[in-house]
Amino acid sequence: LTMLGVVAPTTVVEPILQEFRPSAVAFLFSLDFSGWHRFAVALDVTPWKGIALGLVCAGALSLVIPATSYWFIAAWLVPLCLFPVLQVHRRRTYLTASALVFVSGILRSSIRAVPLHTIQSVDVSYPRFGSAVDVGDIDVNIPGDRILMFGLRNPTRLAQLILDAREAGAGSAVSQTSA
Repeated sequence: LTMLGVVAPTTVVEPILQEFRPSAVAFLFSLDFSGWHRFAVALDVTPWKGIALGLVCAGALSLVIPATSYWFIAAWLVPLCLFPVLQVHRRRTYLTASALVFVSGILRSSIRAVPLHTIQSVDVSYPRFGSAVDVGDIDVNIPGDRILMFGLRNPTRLAQLILDAREAGAGSAVSQTSA
């Protein structure tokens, strides 16, 4: 992907400067509950909607398939594994010149665009062994909210990219208002 279309009151198509995706090793750190922050991260990244949808589908399938069949086990395991994995796989974050764009959803996509000028701070934290493999989390603080990007490789560099894009956007806004 090199372009991202965000549909709002008007359609905006901007080049993607960076895509943020969790590292494969990051999911091992989701079981590290050392401190309240790590527990909050684990709760935030758990695919609750996928688990709920998997339970509903598995329950519906078990009404149709007899409990004595081996297919009964598959009717429970497949949805319970498929939907949470699908939810995690479809979670994406993109950095454009004007916004951080979060795309998520299982059956339909939900798009949330956070304008870069609203970002107050960007904090980087590492799980217990995350600094050894350079995998950590980025907290983006905006007025009244906090957005967590979990398990990113090179989080310090990525956080600096966000800050640089915010400063570049603020600089272009100042030059446009002074003209």
